[in-house]
Amino acid sequence: MNLFRKLIICKSCGKFYNLKTQRGTEVFICQTRKNYGTCDSKTIRMKEILYMIEKHCDLSRVEFIKDECEKLVSEIIIDKNGNTNIFYKDGKIGRCENSKITF
Repeated sequence: MNLFRKLIICKSCGKFYNLKTQRGTEVFICQTRKNYGTCDSKTIRMKEILYMIEKHCDLSRVEFIKDECEKLVSEIIIDKNGNTNIFYKDGKIGRCENSKITF
């Protein structure tokens, strides 16, 4: 089940990211990269996105429920370097650049 259907957007080409299993790991991959190989965006593991959302919940004192993540997130944007911005419905933004998370 894709918890983030049509929420993750590739900053390089503007297409959505799709969920797929790669060597037993759930990852998100840009539609253009997956279908045509012409986008230079990075894949991102599902567990990395979930970890960022869980940390946001901890800081916001909101219960983290994996199956309800879409109720917290309005949009996720991933750039070609794999840097991730998560825009939350409460107006906050979570960023992950070079494996460092900031809110």
